[in-house]
Amino acid sequence: VLAGESMGELAAYCAAGALPLEPAALLTHRWAGALQSASDALGLRMAVVEDLEEEQFQPIAAALEAHVVVSEAPRLFVAALPAARLDELDREVARRGGRTLVSNNPCAAHEPRLAKSAEIWEEHARFLEALPFTLPRIPIVSTLHPGEPLDSPGALRTNRADTSFLRVRWDETLAGLPALGVRHFVLFGPLSAGYALKRLRALDPRLARVRVHVVGTLDPHPREPR
Repeated sequence: VLAGESMGELAAYCAAGALPLEPAALLTHRWAGALQSASDALGLRMAVVEDLEEEQFQPIAAALEAHVVVSEAPRLFVAALPAARLDELDREVARRGGRTLVSNNPCAAHEPRLAKSAEIWEEHARFLEALPFTLPRIPIVSTLHPGEPLDSPGALRTNRADTSFLRVRWDETLAGLPALGVRHFVLFGPLSAGYALKRLRALDPRLARVRVHVVGTLDPHPREPR
């Protein structure tokens, strides 16, 4: 099976044969632009919060207008909030024994407030409607609705529309893989994501028989081609 988050979900669509490479690349570019425009209009950014329970985070979230947008693992999640409040977030999380890392994405995603930029998303919906989604040759599961298969063009299109505004749930998605017979999980992405999934595996007994393999695709020090 395949599963992905944000741009990684588009890679999964393409690898599964559900969307050809060229429209997948175009959708990636257009969606990134829509996220950036909508985030800039609201002044939103994202930050990783570690070593803090979500329940402990709720008072901080209420005070700083923050939302959890990605659930990675126990005591590890991503929050979206006004960029002007990132320093306050760092101080408040540290005061409770946690730590933060500002995301390298200069925007927010999976954030319900982005829907306020209605014109941007109406145009995006029209673009999605025209794309040639087809049945995937390899099963794809949603990371927005864990356990739900994306097994029709309509489901694929709807999931892409929803991913701008709904929380990604890697914790529940990975925990549900053993029931599908999955014993090896190969991650293609940044090493930080591999850290999150390996941490999740270590903390969730349901994943004891699932091995996580990481293929880092974002090398911070690329070598010159030979």
